[in-house]
Amino acid sequence: MTEGLVIEKVETSQWGWKTLYDKSMQAKNVILVTGRIDESGKMSGEATITSYDYSRIDRLPTAKKGKDKFIEQYITGTNPSITVDDVVFENLESDSLPLVQKIKFSQPLNTSGDYRYFSSNILTGIETNPFIADNRFSDVFFGCNQNYLIVGNFTIPKVMNSRAFQRISK
Repeated sequence: MTEGLVIEKVETSQWGWKTLYDKSMQAKNVILVTGRIDESGKMSGEATITSYDYSRIDRLPTAKKGKDKFIEQYITGTNPSITVDDVVFENLESDSLPLVQKIKFSQPLNTSGDYRYFSSNILTGIETNPFIADNRFSDVFFGCNQNYLIVGNFTIPKVMNSRAFQRISK
């Protein structure tokens, strides 16, 4: 549980430990990705990311600053090889609805010898593992409960067989 010492009135010594987040809320993202891989090893596709509660609160200010800022912070920052063709936001002004982000993208696949691979965590915000960082200044702190639902549908061309193509998750 995340708590902080809150001093409300110094002159009356009203203070105490208080929970700093709403336990009923969580950082929740539902990510639906459809990707098509061509014979040259390039994936193109669409993704719909629906952000609820703390995830909505986190992403909303950047989305309101514009598509370029959002792409830089939430997409190309963790996926430098990805090209974003379009981003559309829904429910920017409604605080009672989740923030919906619709993304059209393309990306060359990674290769290793005869194998081509990609992370199925694409566009989730959890592409990298925080526990393997070379330098950490404190414990890994997630801030609140997190919930990710990731559904991926990836079409592989018939030319690639199971020995020439593999999907791995990091």
